[in-house]
Amino acid sequence: MNKSFAAVGIFSIVLAALLILLCPDEQDFVKYIEQKQDISCSGTSLVCEQNGVKMTLAETHIRKGVFFMTGERTFEYEGHRLKVWSFGMLGTFFGTRVTETT
Repeated sequence: MNKSFAAVGIFSIVLAALLILLCPDEQDFVKYIEQKQDISCSGTSLVCEQNGVKMTLAETHIRKGVFFMTGERTFEYEGHRLKVWSFGMLGTFFGTRVTETT
């Protein structure tokens, strides 16, 4: 009985450490947006581009937990707002949602 408790304890510690180490950060979110949505921003500038359309980065919201993060970026262009939201865990992102409003 004690050996099984020890094995479960060690497994839990290793799993928690893995989840913490593989939690993505804001730079990973920016790279993900560049790859999946083809939105590229130039350095520290707020000017971004998607398929030849110039956009302005209006807002960035990053919520980083211990094991996961959520990121949302809002872009404005020609009277429109484009929001890109995603959930990140284990070094990748899931559940991307893109909404566009006028």
